Amino acid sequence: MKMVSERVCFTPSHFPLYYIYVIEHMLNKRTLIVTLVIAIGLCTVGYGGYLLSQYLFYTQTPQEISTVIPSATLPSPEVAKGTHPLTGLPFPSNASPLIRPFAVVIDNAPEARPQYGLSKADLVYETLTEGGVTRLLALYSSQQPLQIGPIRSARPYLIRQAQDWDAAFIHSGGSKLALDILKNGMQGIINLDEFSNGNAFVRTSQTPPHNLFTSSLALETLVRQKEVSLEFTTLPSWAFSADVPDGPTTTSLTIPYNLPSMVVAYRYNETTNAFDRSMGGMPHRDAATNVQLSPANVILEFRDLVDIPDPKILGLIDFSYAGAGDALIFTKGRRINARWTRSSNGPTVYATVTGRTVLLTPGQTFIEVIPTTLREEALKTLQ
Repeated sequence: MKMVSERVCFTPSHFPLYYIYVIEHMLNKRTLIVTLVIAIGLCTVGYGGYLLSQYLFYTQTPQEISTVIPSATLPSPEVAKGTHPLTGLPFPSNASPLIRPFAVVIDNAPEARPQYGLSKADLVYETLTEGGVTRLLALYSSQQPLQIGPIRSARPYLIRQAQDWDAAFIHSGGSKLALDILKNGMQGIINLDEFSNGNAFVRTSQTPPHNLFTSSLALETLVRQKEVSLEFTTLPSWAFSADVPDGPTTTSLTIPYNLPSMVVAYRYNETTNAFDRSMGGMPHRDAATNVQLSPANVILEFRDLVDIPDPKILGLIDFSYAGAGDALIFTKGRRINARWTRSSNGPTVYATVTGRTVLLTPGQTFIEVIPTTLREEALKTLQ
């Protein structure tokens, strides 16, 4: 937080009346006037010296400044004409108008891989759930994949991630706390649960629970039937640039989760100018194309794990989604030190540690939500 110090200048008006009485009776008027002038002069010089010392020695560092920037005061950068706000990539002039994102909860258990449609997502979050397994939240707006899934259940932090984008939230049931949040209603969320909207979902012959799928067309049709607005409303806090940013060269990073099958690794590919993604030591592919997932940008955001009511002892967890924390941005093989800030209702805003707008490479972005307890281990893997 920004520190504010009291600046006090003691003048004769602050002296007790007793001292005024002594001065008046022990000094003649001329001496009194001279004394007062000297006192005021010394006070003025002292105050000026105080101000100078504050400027020279107590100026905030860039990181201190970045931690106190309220998200509401950071305007969204302008979107280049003809590009999509989430990716910075060209958006065909004959395409449908921008639509609000569909935020789909995607299964990421080893049995669910490879998933369908992840390569066409504009933005993908990865976050731990119970049991040490991660779950994905994929946002779709610029592209319309024919098959998306497998779809799984909601968690509170996945809802808040969708809230950041005023998205339609797609899931199949959820934890008790997540369902309570959705039942009570949350600003910036359209709740599309499979249990209430079964006609937009399909079950395949794959082993349950890894067998629930949907498509962009089915979701868009569902929203139109509900007469809900499809207007795209929330712009990202980042901008896009083709330039190589300043920052240390970083060509690989790993998120060392406890389960070997869940260990995430990214390696920078100079040919494609993207980070090839692997899980459990194997390339992470899109089942629809068999192409390895290779986001142009990877964001690590460190958040605190918080307690959650868990009467059935299922190992449920939650993440803090208000306040501020550290983040690392990886783009074009470079690393940018950053911060995230978020009010209770979002959105999450990213800025460099000097308070500047984060510049990403046009393309897909993966956001890795990492417990702060894993921070040091993750930093050790950077190369």
